[in-house]
Amino acid sequence: MIQHKNIDDLSERSIITNDKNQSQRKYSFTQLSIVREEDNNQTMINQQYENDKQSDISDFDIIEFNHNDIKEINKEHVCQETSLSVLSTADLLRERLAFITGGTCNKSPILTFPDNPQIELTQDKYKKLVSYLTQVPSENERQLGFVIIIDRRSDRWMAVKSIMAYIEDYFPYSIQCIYLLRPNSWMQRALSRITILNEITCSHRLIVCRTLAELHEYLDASQLSKDLGGLIDFRLFEWIERRAAIEKLTQSIHELSEMLLVFIKQCDEIEFPNAVESTQQLLIQHSTQKNELEQELRRIKT
Repeated sequence: MIQHKNIDDLSERSIITNDKNQSQRKYSFTQLSIVREEDNNQTMINQQYENDKQSDISDFDIIEFNHNDIKEINKEHVCQETSLSVLSTADLLRERLAFITGGTCNKSPILTFPDNPQIELTQDKYKKLVSYLTQVPSENERQLGFVIIIDRRSDRWMAVKSIMAYIEDYFPYSIQCIYLLRPNSWMQRALSRITILNEITCSHRLIVCRTLAELHEYLDASQLSKDLGGLIDFRLFEWIERRAAIEKLTQSIHELSEMLLVFIKQCDEIEFPNAVESTQQLLIQHSTQKNELEQELRRIKT
């Protein structure tokens, strides 16, 4: 938490800052006018007047920081340079090969591979989509594992075999269950009765559903998108725009927290001199940095 305290003058004022061990250091300013004992009262008044003309120290702020608050902000909004962003995957997302709506099953996020036989889901596309989409839920949700829905009602069993092989080869988190809406054409139903189902390798719990009604026996319709007979009105292009805004804000907060940590370190390491001019320069520098941080915060808010 950041607190501001105005300084009315520098005469015997105390400034308290928190260091990284939460211990406190106390600094004292000596009087603005250092006067020899033999100087008379008029000399003191004149010198004080000249100092006041140069700078009004009461215009500056001293800021106290809580290191733990800033570190928590930095931890919460950390952005790894190697991670994917919605902009880097936007073209793939627009192909509607996979999406995540926010629906859950027993608090585990649901990842959907919709029925889209017109566009081939290659292994490279799969890896890039899964790498990004599994970053969207919170860390706690990710650790619970994912529920995967594979809708291939209009597709072929070969497409089912391909995506199951992709999942076996790569999925960055645990999987609670895979729900498969099987191909429904007459030919594909005939193939499934012969050999196809026996040829699919899956080390995860797999439930094969013939219809949406069967799927709804396992998953609440309120947690499913409309193309799966659910209630979630998922609009992909709007979702991409909102994700881009969220990621931009997250990056800005991360950069601001880094600036604050640097500023705090400088404040902790500062040594206040007894000389008036040097002290004034430090306060001017402190005020300038504070204003820059406030401007950055206002920019983020807008």
